[in-house]
Amino acid sequence: MATTPEAQRRAMILTFWKRHGLQATRDAFAVSRSTLFEWQQRLKSGRKRLRALEPRSRRPHRLRVMTTPNAVIDRIRTLREQFPHYGKEKLYVLLKEQDVTVSSSTIGKIIKRWNLPHAPRMYVARRKRKMKPRLPKGNDPKKPGDLISMDTIVLQERGEKKFIVTALDHATRMAMARVYERLSSKSARDLLQRMQLSLGLPITAVLTDNGSEFYACYEQACKALEAAHYWTYPRSPKMNARTERFNRTIQEEVRFPAFDATIQQWNERLGLWLVEYNFYRPHYALDYRRPIDEYLSALTSTPAESRMLGTHTRSSAPPCGNLYFQYSRSPAHLRSAELRWASSLVVDRSMIVSVASHSPVAPTFVRLRRTSAGKSSPLHSPYDCSFLPFPCSSVVEQGAVNAKVAGSNPAGGANSYFCYIGRCPQRAFSAWG
Repeated sequence: MATTPEAQRRAMILTFWKRHGLQATRDAFAVSRSTLFEWQQRLKSGRKRLRALEPRSRRPHRLRVMTTPNAVIDRIRTLREQFPHYGKEKLYVLLKEQDVTVSSSTIGKIIKRWNLPHAPRMYVARRKRKMKPRLPKGNDPKKPGDLISMDTIVLQERGEKKFIVTALDHATRMAMARVYERLSSKSARDLLQRMQLSLGLPITAVLTDNGSEFYACYEQACKALEAAHYWTYPRSPKMNARTERFNRTIQEEVRFPAFDATIQQWNERLGLWLVEYNFYRPHYALDYRRPIDEYLSALTSTPAESRMLGTHTRSSAPPCGNLYFQYSRSPAHLRSAELRWASSLVVDRSMIVSVASHSPVAPTFVRLRRTSAGKSSPLHSPYDCSFLPFPCSSVVEQGAVNAKVAGSNPAGGANSYFCYIGRCPQRAFSAWG
């Protein structure tokens, strides 16, 4: 029979006692002299077997016995079976009214010892929780619209709140944001639709947190777009890190108006910054390229074709059948300036044109024209883009248009212009308004 660790410990202490003496043993193991002699005597009487040092039972020789009469126990059992939801205190009151003298603690002991029935717990059928789909591991979006992540910024001042719903395309870093007075699923749905119009490509999947604005109408919009809706884990913003970083950039760089300004004024400021963010601002994550460059590269099959989409080559005259523009610092006197065009592209109703300046300019009129066989014809846009300073964006169509560009003329230096052209649905520009 194997000995317990406690018996082996006691044998070791006895050996230590014989070698080093009583005082050293008491200091090392905190064992009294009488205990050592008792263990020694038990080991001697047990013929030096370690089983003799096993801990003995400490149960008292005489145990207390409940003296409650059986008639009282039967009465407690009857009441408990009749009223299983009554505790010992309530049963004590009932027994006292029946001239039965017994304490509430004794009633509790009898309920526990005889395992008397307890009150049944009310069963409420719970709806089985549906597992939310999570973003698959190794997801690496390659094309615009493969994965759009969305989030919400809440700004508060003096008890008033404004909500900024943001969206970011993971493949190109093209971003969209808008300010709303109320945060609801309709607001998130509105921004998702604007993001769809801005990209001009089908959205394959969206990633959001578990906010209430991403249910109801938003999920219906995802189903209408045939986009998979992935959720982050609760309290896990790192799963949506790119949009969280974009939220920080908005709060650091956008110069919003006063908090009591209208939502339209807030959206105008945010719209100006979004144009800068998507068309002008170099991005560290894109190796200091712009999101529009990444977007155009993703739409083309070869790098050479991509460079033609966003060219800003200088020449004395534009090639035939292509787009160029001219600008004037004064609306009253329109004079020619630098020319920009995009090679081998036909401007039609499915093209979006964005004209940008490397530095802000004075109030300027930009006239978009198309040349063919040495003749130029004006182009028309059905959408108002007068609130944009630079770049000036327009969905191009046949007709004539003057797009007003607001800004301030910097001291010294010439303004450098360039032009981006990318395919987009005709209504795409309404997403920025």
